[in-house]
Amino acid sequence: MKLKKIQIRDFINHPHSLVEFGNTTFFVGPNGAGKSSIRNGIEWSLLNSCRGMKDKSGNPTRKGEVNLIRRDQKKAEVILNLTSGKNVVEVTRSRTKSGQTLSVDVNGVPIPELPKVDELALAMVLDSKVAIGLDAAGRKAMFQKYLMPDSTNLISAHLVHEGLDDSTSKALAAQIIKESLEVVHGNISKRRLECDRSIKEMLPIEVPTQVIQLPSGAKVDLVEVSLEDEKVALQKVEADGERLITAKADYQNVTSLLKSGEQEITDLKAQLARIDEDLAAIEDIKALDAEQDEVSKSLNAATAKRDKVTEDYDRLVAGQSAARMRLAALNSHDSVNCQFCEKPLTKTDKGLLVDLITSEISGNVKTISHAGDAKITARNKIDPIYVRLTNCRDKINTAKNTRIRLEAQQEPLARTLAAKEAAFKKAGEHNLDPVSDNDIQDLRTKQIDLRETIIKKNGYDTQLRQNKAHTDQKASLTAKRGSWDDMAKILHPKTGSMAALIQKPLDELKDEINKIAHQMNFSFVLREDYEIEYNGIIHSFLSDSEQYRVGVMLQIAVAKIANTGIVALDYADTLVSTERGRLMLMATKLQSEFETILVFSATERSKTQIKESFEGSGFEGTAVYWVENGTVDKLI
Repeated sequence: MKLKKIQIRDFINHPHSLVEFGNTTFFVGPNGAGKSSIRNGIEWSLLNSCRGMKDKSGNPTRKGEVNLIRRDQKKAEVILNLTSGKNVVEVTRSRTKSGQTLSVDVNGVPIPELPKVDELALAMVLDSKVAIGLDAAGRKAMFQKYLMPDSTNLISAHLVHEGLDDSTSKALAAQIIKESLEVVHGNISKRRLECDRSIKEMLPIEVPTQVIQLPSGAKVDLVEVSLEDEKVALQKVEADGERLITAKADYQNVTSLLKSGEQEITDLKAQLARIDEDLAAIEDIKALDAEQDEVSKSLNAATAKRDKVTEDYDRLVAGQSAARMRLAALNSHDSVNCQFCEKPLTKTDKGLLVDLITSEISGNVKTISHAGDAKITARNKIDPIYVRLTNCRDKINTAKNTRIRLEAQQEPLARTLAAKEAAFKKAGEHNLDPVSDNDIQDLRTKQIDLRETIIKKNGYDTQLRQNKAHTDQKASLTAKRGSWDDMAKILHPKTGSMAALIQKPLDELKDEINKIAHQMNFSFVLREDYEIEYNGIIHSFLSDSEQYRVGVMLQIAVAKIANTGIVALDYADTLVSTERGRLMLMATKLQSEFETILVFSATERSKTQIKESFEGSGFEGTAVYWVENGTVDKLI
């Protein structure tokens, strides 16, 4: 599969971007610029899912799907052009905020059939986190799937060669492909153990000695043998035995109840007494209500006084302000008319009026000061009264809640006590005698003796036929166990011939991966159990950059065996600069093996510096794009 170009409209943070891919395409830009959005667009168009729309478990979510649409837009669209073999394909995928996929066009070819790669393999080559997140069993199954495409027929033929019949071989081959060799071997081992258990449980039927010793052709005439006496006796013994067992159980129950009931009743009474004490200790709610009413009245009186003092203070301040305004008006005009006769005041009268208002203002200052002090005093008296009122309310609520809680505990305890006392009284009225175990054992012995007598009289021919059927069944189980033994030997995960058949191509792939890792200065190792080690450390304990390198190598391995033709190396900035340069050099070396290689890396360098570093590098078939703020600029 070779990617040709991609058009993105209102997808994540891209308003409208067009990218034409080279054999190797580098996407470089600052963090959060939209580089990974291009990779998400490729994955979304092919798989209808991508990293941006999944939760921590890897499952798509409705919120994630809506987040694919750029803010304040109604629809996101990605158009991907690619070639798959001889087919030229255009995939258009779009989505609205309502969650509706408006169109999926692949030139009439359904997306699941294009390309011929399963979704897991494609997700792995497009996302290193998916590649490194696969567990050891998943990696082995993935490699086996692509290394042994005709594995069902191959495994079936091998089982036939080992001596199993054709139908059994095909059934086992299908199970191995579906569930793994280890699971199938475990199932066979369980069936073999079940045969062993059945054989051990099949006790032989004892045939009477006199029948075995009969001469050839002799017969035993049992026509007149009567079993009625023994059957009647057996029924009576069984009835007596059941009666004694029931009587013994009743005696034990009554004895146990009498021993434990008295203490339980004492404990329940003690609990109820403690609850009564706690109820008595609760403060009198009526007294608290009365106190609350008294405090409320005090609060209302204090509030009324505060309002009256405040009103007086505000009136005095307003009068003072009016006097100051009159004084200011007198001082600001040379000629002032009398407010009664409207004639101009003489200079002397004006002076007298100014002195009078000034004297009024001076006298009011002290009065206002006293009124302000009275206002503060009235206000300060309210706070402690309000605190007392709050405390009263808290006490009332606490008392009420405590009473409700205690009464809720008291009622079921009282019911339980009444029931216990009634049961204890009833148990004391029983007059039961103890039952001896020896009496029960004697009845069981009689029961066994009678049954053995009935068996001996019940027809020797029937016993012989049962014994033969038992022998035949045991022989059949023994033969079946032998068959399971043969299968278990062939399918043993470590020593069986089937393990070697399946393991050979996996070992070849493992050697190839380790060889590639060594050539690329990546010292990770794929172990025998398909766990990954890097410098002797399990990959789950590695640093981010080391895990990224392991993921890249797994992406390359999966891309090779699944023949995807494409590999996307995202988060290259996880590596230090020297390792990042080595990764880019490796990407160009892989051009002969893959049709499309994508490398995504954040950088702190400028666009000009990036362009200069790639110019003259000699990388043929390479395209370089600068990505910033959801826009794409082709540098090379």
